[in-house]
Amino acid sequence: MKDILLKRPSENQTEDLVNAMVESMRYSDNLVVYPSFDNVVKGEVPPEIFYNAYAGLGNDSERTAIHQYVTMQALHEDISTAMLGIAITEMKHMDRLGDLIVSLGGTLDQKWSNDMIKYGDTPEEALQLAIDGEEATINSYQKLVAELALYKNPTADICIQFINKLIADENIHIGVFKDLLDKVQKSGEKA
Repeated sequence: MKDILLKRPSENQTEDLVNAMVESMRYSDNLVVYPSFDNVVKGEVPPEIFYNAYAGLGNDSERTAIHQYVTMQALHEDISTAMLGIAITEMKHMDRLGDLIVSLGGTLDQKWSNDMIKYGDTPEEALQLAIDGEEATINSYQKLVAELALYKNPTADICIQFINKLIADENIHIGVFKDLLDKVQKSGEKA
């Protein structure tokens, strides 16, 4: 990370540091990159189609995942490292979604509530909830890609590339959660 910051200093070194950290963790698919939003054109894609992904009330929004995983990290020591690492990756997703929404001319002041979020009473329950949430998110993102494909313009292509990056990361998260669930279940059987 230090080398990245020394070679590419920008006005926002905090973002450079976070990007380097997220991309170096095992919770992000480094083979799929975030696209630049420099060529996004307002009016080619409505920003509202990204509002649910940003801060929807269901278990398929980035804001919900962040809140859920940070809370699960505090509640369940056995899975805390992965929960925090994935929560940080989800924060990057939300950050980039916010950048995209603003680039498209949208606003970020959507109302949100944690009233419906479940955390699980055990690490096993927490991990299953996390897997279910990641699967719901991928399903929502796949529907979003199909919707974006209808616009047939360069901005939609950028948006599709971006959503495909998020899907790639969410698939990594499912794998991590499933591996952890298997380990937690096997350690419980030995007790």
